[in-house]
Amino acid sequence: CDGRKDCHSDRMIPEDAIDMETDEEKIEAFHSWMANLYKAHPPGTPTNYLMGSKGHGNEDYDTFNATQTSWMVDPNDNNKIAVQKVYKLEELSTNMDEMVEAIPCLKPAGGMATKNASKKTY
Repeated sequence: CDGRKDCHSDRMIPEDAIDMETDEEKIEAFHSWMANLYKAHPPGTPTNYLMGSKGHGNEDYDTFNATQTSWMVDPNDNNKIAVQKVYKLEELSTNMDEMVEAIPCLKPAGGMATKNASKKTY
């Protein structure tokens, strides 16, 4: 946000929320805030992203707020998958060999490092 006041008005944040003392008051304020945001920025509208984030200028691009799976679909043909293989992060944490073999630019000249060769102690 360019300023705290802009954030409060754009995202309809209740200005008195900080002064609430009980959990019940905070829960009621949150539910009211979500209902007001939903009415002002319903799903499918260009400003729906304000329900969860600020655009910081990225809302100008058609890829803004895209689903993770939309990156795998050919933008010219929604029936065509644009990737050959999906690598799951949880599998990469133990073995990157398959991905390194499949993506040439990931192959370092001397092979993958197996340990940190740095002598730094901090």
